[in-house]
Amino acid sequence: MLFRKDPKIKRSLFRKIVNGFIYFGVGIIAALLMLFAFSQTSTFRDWLREKVVSTVNSSINGELSIERIDGTVFTALILNNTALLQGRDTLLFAEKIELRTSPLKILFKTIHFRKIELTNAKIHFLKDEAGELNISKLTKPSEEVAEVEDSVSSDFTFKIQVADLSLNNVDFNLQSFENINSTEVYDTLYTDDLRLKNINLSLNAFADFSSKEIRLGINNFSVKPNLRGFKLENLTGDLLINNDEVIVSGLNIKTLRSNIA
Repeated sequence: MLFRKDPKIKRSLFRKIVNGFIYFGVGIIAALLMLFAFSQTSTFRDWLREKVVSTVNSSINGELSIERIDGTVFTALILNNTALLQGRDTLLFAEKIELRTSPLKILFKTIHFRKIELTNAKIHFLKDEAGELNISKLTKPSEEVAEVEDSVSSDFTFKIQVADLSLNNVDFNLQSFENINSTEVYDTLYTDDLRLKNINLSLNAFADFSSKEIRLGINNFSVKPNLRGFKLENLTGDLLINNDEVIVSGLNIKTLRSNIA
C-alpha cells in the first residue's frame, strides 16, 4: 500500500512561509515609515541637536552650539546659527549649514554628499605669541595621538564624493593677536593679517584615499582679499591629484584687471 502526501499540507505550509515573509516585509516598511515620520518631528530634531552638541563638546577643547536643526536625516539637515568656540575665540559662526546625503551609497563604500552649503559665515583663526593657531587647540592631546595611530594602522577604504559644495558670502580671517582689529590693506599676502571677504565658491569633489586620487571641479570662485587693487571675480577649472602628480585643466581666471584663460 502506497502512502501519498496530502497536497493540501504542502500548500498550507507554503502559504504560511509566504505569509510570514509578507508580514515581515510589511512590518519593516511600517517601522521605516514610523521612523521617517518621527525624524520629521521637532522632538527628534531637538534630541538630535542635543546629541550632536554633547558628543562634539565631550571630544574637543571647545564648545559647539547649534540654535536649531531643520529637515530630516533622510533628506536634508539644516543647522541654523551654528557657532564653534575655543576659549574666548569664535572660530566659526554660520547662519546656515545645509547637508544633503545619500545614505544608501554607504553600501557601495562611498560617502556621498549631494550638497554641502555654508551660508553667511565667518571663520576666524588666531595665532598666539608662539605662532600656534587657536583651531589646533581644539583637539585633545590623547585623542590626537590615538587619531594618528588609527590612521597609520588602518587604511581608509571608503570613497568620498561631493556633488555640490557651496560657500555663500563667507568671510575668513587669519590673524595674529596684534592684528585682530586691523583694517590694513597690503601689497602682498601677509599671513599675520589675511582677510578674505565675501567668498563665494561652487565645486564638486571626489576623493579615493586608497588610490591617492583627488579630483576637484571648480565651477565658480570669487573673493576679495585685503590686497591693494586686487579682487578675484571668478575662477573656474579642474584639478586632479594622483599620487605625486598634479594636473590642472580648463583654468580660467578673471580679476578686476585681467582675464586669463
